[in-house]
Amino acid sequence: MPTRVGRSSALALGLIIVITVVQLQASHYLTPTNIRVIAIQLVSLGIGALGSAFVVASGNIDISIGSMFSLCGVMASMAAAAGMPWPLALLVGPLMGALLGGVNGVMVHRLAVSPIVVTLGALTLYAGVVILITRGRTVAGVPQEFRTVGRGQFFAIPVNVLIFIGLALLAFAFAYRIDIGRRLLAVGSNVRAAASVGIPIRKYVIGVFIANGIMVGLASTLSASRFGTAAPTAGIGYELQVLTAVLLGGVLFTGGVAPIGGVLLAVGLIGTIRSGLIAIGFEVTWTNVVIGALLIGAVALNQFSEERRERAVTRSALAEALEEEDAGISESGAPEPDRE
Repeated sequence: MPTRVGRSSALALGLIIVITVVQLQASHYLTPTNIRVIAIQLVSLGIGALGSAFVVASGNIDISIGSMFSLCGVMASMAAAAGMPWPLALLVGPLMGALLGGVNGVMVHRLAVSPIVVTLGALTLYAGVVILITRGRTVAGVPQEFRTVGRGQFFAIPVNVLIFIGLALLAFAFAYRIDIGRRLLAVGSNVRAAASVGIPIRKYVIGVFIANGIMVGLASTLSASRFGTAAPTAGIGYELQVLTAVLLGGVLFTGGVAPIGGVLLAVGLIGTIRSGLIAIGFEVTWTNVVIGALLIGAVALNQFSEERRERAVTRSALAEALEEEDAGISESGAPEPDRE
């Protein structure tokens, strides 16, 4: 717990420093209009990070979410452009995400190979499918009603931001209050121990991939609804941004923990750096450089944290063994009582 609190404090401090520096360089950065734009831009990354946080916390990973993002957005937009009622068209993306996530989950569980290998193949597969469907062209011509959610407001707050806030609250409850979430983290912490106490590993692994797919499908649908178009390349690099936020937020590759607060702070930090660089006047490509550096730093930091945790566990186990040995020596060396 102290490590996670320290990570969150460092992220919060970093966020404050970045905002301060950018505001000093670009005085228009913290205007209400710009803050609203930044919040909207964080939605896709934030929703994807919430879903992936639980996948990684379960001891798995899904790096195909970039291609899933593109495919789900394209399918939702094509459905809307073809005349499907807009409420149903908005459901196409999450449903497609659930299907793709379920396929990934089944393959990861059944093939029993590294989820990186499986989802890397899925990344290429889904990218090829979306290009074949669209022939490389952006899907446009969606009706105005389809854009209601992406551009709608509720008491001056964008609807997609409110959806993100609701999902964040649900993620907090899932990680800390709901038994299903705790069992999922138990699977990520020690899959054999979880299986030994009767937790159905197959259901939890496939289930978390499906849930992650729904989140990605929702994020891409909200994006398509906001812009009124869906490009087959919209998800390029999405998986790296999401993974950076997840690892930077304190989720370990080894699984077992899902610090949602840290993940949200990391999402805010990445989004602020990305928008701040543009506000100052840097080219967009610099954001990729920074995000890549953050990803490397997050992996290194998580590795250091894991090694420190393992050393602490080893020291604790050694101390207990020494105490037991000392107790045994004391008992064997104690003088026997006098017998008359």
